[in-house]
Amino acid sequence: MKRLWILLSLSGALAGCGQIEPISKSLNGWTVDASVQREIQQAVVAEQTLYPYHFEPGSPKLSELGAENLRILADRYRTDGGELSIRRQGVDETLYRKRVDQVKEALAGMGVDASRIRMVDRPALGEGMPSSEVIRILKQKPTQFTENYGEPIITNIIPENSQ
Repeated sequence: MKRLWILLSLSGALAGCGQIEPISKSLNGWTVDASVQREIQQAVVAEQTLYPYHFEPGSPKLSELGAENLRILADRYRTDGGELSIRRQGVDETLYRKRVDQVKEALAGMGVDASRIRMVDRPALGEGMPSSEVIRILKQKPTQFTENYGEPIITNIIPENSQ
């Protein structure tokens, strides 16, 4: 009987330990998901751009990703307004106009005042810099790329006659 009691106690303790593991993992998973979600939102707000892949192929309807990105932007535009780029990138004019109209309609449905948004077709915003500035910097400091053993592959990536 004593032996049975010990076995039951041990199995109960082990079963209890087994339950702690999933709870811990789910909390860690939630923390990671929340962190990743925040970074995604920051990236969407930094770019303020919808690309053709944010729409169903050949359609003015937003894809699931496009709708989610627009929801993120709508949260910002409700208070701050701004400029939203809807990239055309080879889409015919008729379909592009329908996509712009669809986005305006969706934003209005999310409570965004249309007068607070300027729709454009421009490259994404963000932390980048114009290529002319990159060339100017590289001309001042010629860049050297090296392999594992320090042997130069390229010593100056900007041709002498570049503007």
